[in-house]
This record gives sequence, C-alpha cells and structure tokens, in this order.
Amino acid sequence: MRKYVKDMVDYGTSFVIDASTIENAYGTYRALLMGKFRECTEIMLGKNITVCIASLAKSEIEVLAPEQLMAICGALGMGRSDARRALSENRSIISKQ
Repeated sequence: MRKYVKDMVDYGTSFVIDASTIENAYGTYRALLMGKFRECTEIMLGKNITVCIASLAKSEIEVLAPEQLMAICGALGMGRSDARRALSENRSIISKQ
C-alpha cells in the first residue's frame, strides 16, 4: 500500500472506504478487513490524502445511515472531525461527477 501513496499524492486522488463491505463481513474476515482499512486510513491521513467513506450497498435495504458511517470511521481510528470530513468529502466528490 505504501508504494502507491506517492502516486496518490501526485495525482490528487482520494481513498474511498466501502462501509458496506465491512458491514457485510463476519468473524475473522471482518477483523482482518478492519485492520487493513485502519492501516490504510492512518497512512492516508498522515499524507493529507482525502479519505471518503461511502455505503456502496447492493440494495436500498443495505444503505447505511450517516451515524453508522461515523461509527465505522471511529472504529477505523478516525477522530470526529476526520469522520465528518470523510462524509462531506464523499458528497463533494459525488457532486463533481
């Protein structure tokens, strides 16, 4: 992951976390997934790369509420201000498209 960080900084890309992937995972796989996302989030925030969180659900029933997304951000080691920024950056990226 670290070898791609320089390219992400150079090209101004964002790191998007798919919260529905975490939500739909169970057991040991969920713990491993959370650990990987947490490591990536720490690296990205340390290098001032935009981090976004989204509920990329397969159906309307699986869509996560903003409060659930904030809780996942907290579990990934993000502070409250970073979590709010992750949600707001998500909106700004969607509006640009």
